[in-house]
Amino acid sequence: MSLTEQDLARLTLVKVSPRPNYEKYGSGWLLGPRLVLTARHVVTDHDGNPLPGIQVQVGDPRTGAPSPPPVRRRAQICWSRPGPVPGNAPDVALLLLDQPVPAGAAPPVRWGQVAGITELPYQGFGFPLFADPRNLTGRSAVRQPIEHLRGTLSPVSTDGLDALVLDTSAGPPGSAAAQEQWSGASGAAVFCDGRLVGVVAEAYGGRRQYAYPVARLMTDDAFAKHVTEHCGGRPFLEPVSVKRKDPLAPEWLLSFRA
Repeated sequence: MSLTEQDLARLTLVKVSPRPNYEKYGSGWLLGPRLVLTARHVVTDHDGNPLPGIQVQVGDPRTGAPSPPPVRRRAQICWSRPGPVPGNAPDVALLLLDQPVPAGAAPPVRWGQVAGITELPYQGFGFPLFADPRNLTGRSAVRQPIEHLRGTLSPVSTDGLDALVLDTSAGPPGSAAAQEQWSGASGAAVFCDGRLVGVVAEAYGGRRQYAYPVARLMTDDAFAKHVTEHCGGRPFLEPVSVKRKDPLAPEWLLSFRA
């Protein structure tokens, strides 16, 4: 099952204005009429303290947004874990909108946990600066371009981090300048086979990105409570794996799965 135009009505742009003449942006996903999933560092300072002036734009006229598109709401953090990121605290936050945004025909969000050892295709949508190279050189006023993130992830790759490793086929223009490298799509929801499996964290440059696995959030009672209250039911995980046998799995395991 892949994402549809109805699903994409959930795409959100998160804008934070903590002080005059300063703005920062991130991506997110509308889980329920008032609940948005995003990256914690987009909406907090380095110590994890909530930032003021959070606004959310839901949908986009090109990608199945609500009508009339887009819809804008004010928001505040309703869930995040304290502590350092990276560290014990996940780079994930839930935002509560001041007014609901009906998802229309969009199906309920399904949650997934990657399994097996064979790499999986993933996709997501976000707002990285590299989507318009002119943004990176200051020659254009175009802002907030949407990018279709896609590539593969391996259930067993970690790069030594507590994260899903995303190898992306969409990348920034070739340049050695640091400001023209991939700037990420922090907070973008990552999907495998139509299941939400992770949230994009801060960018580290190049074509390799990292996402926090949502499977680790399901043990947090407060997180589950918010999702249950605003999304019509308690979240549960569905295993996501390649539909064929893992070529490196031991023979006894292949027989067991068959």
